[in-house]
Parts: sequence; C-alpha cells; structure tokens
Amino acid sequence: MKTSRLTEAALITGILVIFAMVGNFVLPFIDFIYPLPALLLAKRQGYKAAIMALTSAGLIIFTILGIQMGLYYMVLYTPMAAIMGYFISKDKKPYMAILAGGATYLISFITLLLIMQAFMGINLVDYIRETFVESLKIQESIFSKFDGMSEQLQATKSMYDEMTNAIVLLLPAIILFSSISMTVVNYIVVEKMGKRLGVKIIPLGDFSYFRLPGNISIGILIILGGTYLITKTNFINSDALSANILFVFQILFFIQGLALVKFLMNKYKASKIIRILLMVIIFLNSTLTLAVTFMGLGDSLFDIRKIKNNSRW
Repeated sequence: MKTSRLTEAALITGILVIFAMVGNFVLPFIDFIYPLPALLLAKRQGYKAAIMALTSAGLIIFTILGIQMGLYYMVLYTPMAAIMGYFISKDKKPYMAILAGGATYLISFITLLLIMQAFMGINLVDYIRETFVESLKIQESIFSKFDGMSEQLQATKSMYDEMTNAIVLLLPAIILFSSISMTVVNYIVVEKMGKRLGVKIIPLGDFSYFRLPGNISIGILIILGGTYLITKTNFINSDALSANILFVFQILFFIQGLALVKFLMNKYKASKIIRILLMVIIFLNSTLTLAVTFMGLGDSLFDIRKIKNNSRW
C-alpha cells in the first residue's frame, strides 16, 4: 500500500507540473484545473499523499519556471487544494469543502498580492488600469486607420473608463466571488471525473434546490445597519463599501433566482434546447438578469418552491 501511495503521488506530481507548464506556455486560462489531480489523489490515497504531491510539484515548478511562477502555484493553489483534499478525503459535506477551500483561496490570493507588491512592486489596481490602457491603445491604432471613426473611438474610451472604475470599485466583491467560484467549479469537475474513474466523491446535489439561509433577511438588515454606522465614522470609503455589499447581494439573489428558474424548467419538463437557450438569454440580457435577481429575492422571502422545510442543497 505504501508503494502504491508513493507511486500514485509521484504520477500526480508529474501531472501537476505538466498542468503548470501548459498553463504558463500554452493556455494561461486553464490554471483553475491545477488542483484537480491532487483532489482525486486525496480521495484515493489520503490527504497526506495529496499534500506531498502538491509540495513536490511546487518545488519542481520553482526550478523549471522560476520564482515568480513557483510562488504563483505554491501560494495561490496549493493551500486551497490541500484543504479541499482534506475535506474530500474525510467524506465531509460538499459545502464544508467549498467554504473552507474558498476561504483558503481568498487568504492565499491576498497573500500573493502582498508578496507581489512588497517584492516585485506590482500593484493589482495599477495592473488592471495598465491592462485597460494597453487594450485601448490597440483600439486606437486600429480606428486611426479608418476615416470617420473618431466617434466610435470616443465611445470606446468612455466604455473602458467605466469598466475600469467599476472593476476597481468592486474589486473586493469580485475577489470574494472568484474564490468561491473557483472551489465550486473544482468540486463539480472532480466529482464528475471521480464518477468516471470509479472514485466516489459526495455529489454536490441538485442545483434547482439550492437556496440561501432562511435568516438571510435578518443578515441583510444587520449588514445594512453596520454599513450605515461605518459610513458615519468616515473610516473607509462609504461609496465603495455600499457598492460592494450591494453587488454581493445581487449575485447571491441572482444565483438563487437561477436555481428557481431551473426548478421551474424541471417541473414543467422543458426540453434541453429550451433550457440552454433560456440560460444563454438570461446571461446576455440585462433586463432578464435583473428579473432573475428579483425572482431570487422573492423566493428567499416567500419560499416560492416550498422547499424551506425540506432537505436542501
């Protein structure tokens, strides 16, 4: 058994290194799958084997890709994968693995930002602004070759300014939801992979039965009251705080609204094509997005699906 554990841990170490190299040189947007092999290993051979593989892979990445990329994978992904692997190996409830992994990823993300700012002089807000400026320069170089495009260029500049300001203003909330989204996606994918490979991982459950805690309305009142008191102290930017809190609640009620939409589609047995088209339209149409958000708020207050007293997701 010890030989099997070591062999599998070595294999997963190699796969983790390959994932890091592919993410660095070929497809930079697939880094989110980096923890998956370690999560499967944790379920098969225990969380200690997964930690060993993650640590070994991190050291190899340091050697091959350099200090910057080594820090990126070691600080950002290794702690999250280790924590989630522990909960998965112990057959804990999925939401425990997701919340613990999300909190760990959030702490790791903030830690990485502090390291980058302290030792490399990289500031996230400045980096975002520079990225948008560079993108705008490319747009300007394209539009400058055509006559009569000054109006379009001005509209593009206004749009970029609004996007930059919105992202910077809502950065705390965006980072928070990115952390939870990262762990949710990893858990769903590893559970599907485990099913194909004969590794039993507790499924997340039917999304159509997802709902926010029953006392969410009390929580909203407490948070709003606390926000009001904080704004009176002028300790932090009240506009930024209010905007982030509002954004968080919008996302939460939108998610519950999507669960309600899926519940109704299941109830009335909508075809697969209609389900896909409706979801695409909801995400592309801002009016429908707002409507789904209000549906989620209504379901939270009035329990439209009548699942308040049932076992929930």
